[in-house]
Amino acid sequence: MGQTPLQSAAESLFADIAAQKTPQSLLSHFSTTETVTIQHNYVHSTSPHLFVGLHAVRSYFDLLALHWTRDDMQIQECSDDADKRQVVVKASVRWTWRRSKKSWREEFTCTLDFDEWLKVSKFVVESSPPENNCVMLAVEDMTV
Repeated sequence: MGQTPLQSAAESLFADIAAQKTPQSLLSHFSTTETVTIQHNYVHSTSPHLFVGLHAVRSYFDLLALHWTRDDMQIQECSDDADKRQVVVKASVRWTWRRSKKSWREEFTCTLDFDEWLKVSKFVVESSPPENNCVMLAVEDMTV
């Protein structure tokens, strides 16, 4: 990724996500001076999932950690707009169900807005996994 302070902050967050850091430790990347939101949009759904506040952000990451492991995160592109204090990351990740061990690759775009302290205030994920595999809607198929 890049060398700007915004890109470095985004890179640090994604490195911790890729390393499967605990949801509690991921909170250190999020603003405590602004109301934080995470919005997870899925290309096949008209209803985005919205999480507002630090407790909800922790719940989002708790939910992900409870059901899946993630690996092989690859960032294809990272750009920033310093005037908006915003970074857009295009990436992919492999999700694996903890129980069944079934996995899939998800392509996503993440738009991050930062506060003046380079902490995330808004985290918007636009995902385009195979249909029925969005982590916000997936149901584990235990058939062989």
